[in-house]
Amino acid sequence: MPNNLRRLRHLGACLAGLPMLLCTHVHATELCFPKINLEVPATSEGLYVNLVTGTSGQSEGAVPGFDVDIYAAVSSMPSGQLKFYWGSASTGGAGVAIVGDTYAVLTVGQEVGPQSLFTRAAFAGDTSAW
Repeated sequence: MPNNLRRLRHLGACLAGLPMLLCTHVHATELCFPKINLEVPATSEGLYVNLVTGTSGQSEGAVPGFDVDIYAAVSSMPSGQLKFYWGSASTGGAGVAIVGDTYAVLTVGQEVGPQSLFTRAAFAGDTSAW
């Protein structure tokens, strides 16, 4: 499986909710289980995460090949709204959307696959449900 597709599946399935989830393959399906609680600082830098290696840190340089930067947008309405910035490693995929650039909040066991809608919207993405 190409690395970008693997990252896409991790992003769609693992960003179903925080705490961060670790994924495993079971019968050609990826399942996620809560394993690690990651605190996202309420800053414009937030938390950079590489979903393949499990590395996280508070700067892009601290997390080579990061997939997503989860941060608080200081100029959003309301202020401090959770936002996602997708790194170059996530080319071809990003977060699961319910419509347009509105990020979905997935339920436990919800399937994410080729039929799912994805968005790469950063600051302009609607994360109000988060």
